[in-house]
Amino acid sequence: MLQTPVAGGTAFLLFPNVWHRYQPQAESGWEEFWVGFKGHYAEYLMRQDCLDPHRPLMHIGFHTELLHVFTQLVQTLRQEKMAYQQIATCQVVQLLGLIYASALMKNEVPSRQEQVSHQARYEIQKKWAEDIDFEKLAHSFGVSYIWFRKAFKAVMGVPPGQYHLNLKLEKASQLLRETTLAISEISYASGFESTGYFSRIFKSKLHATPRAHRAQAARRAT
Repeated sequence: MLQTPVAGGTAFLLFPNVWHRYQPQAESGWEEFWVGFKGHYAEYLMRQDCLDPHRPLMHIGFHTELLHVFTQLVQTLRQEKMAYQQIATCQVVQLLGLIYASALMKNEVPSRQEQVSHQARYEIQKKWAEDIDFEKLAHSFGVSYIWFRKAFKAVMGVPPGQYHLNLKLEKASQLLRETTLAISEISYASGFESTGYFSRIFKSKLHATPRAHRAQAARRAT
């Protein structure tokens, strides 16, 4: 029986009618989630050369968008809100599309800069409303902060601190548009130290106060 270790950042597909067995390391265990799917799109994917039942393991790395979609899918299935089955179907299709794209590009080996930057982006997205010690984050990847900051900016286009701030403002903007929470509540939920600072930085970056931004969104919706 052929045994193959599955490292972090690896996706594996279980093809129909192909015998398989898998298990975690005894000392670490795992939390398991799996998604079953069928239909015309699934059949189309199974016919593609890059998705081979004899080589079902694909090293994708820390693909932040894929992890985000998978996390949303798990939350959708757990909550079972209205139309959750239709939403979950869309998320599965999106997930398969990302895996297919990764399989097509599997021969492109990412650079060390890209690997660290994408891992860091995932960590920032997970903790977007918290204070983040970027020097500590850099050291967790085994690199200096100076190297990390330059690498992140080269890959993402902005330094890690600016990326974090942009993400917080994006989330705050979404809360302003989609909820009736008070601006002070949104400021706190978005990780800003004070409502005054939140309002100033929001206006500086989005060219409108939080209150005006909410009013503009309401007018566009009518």
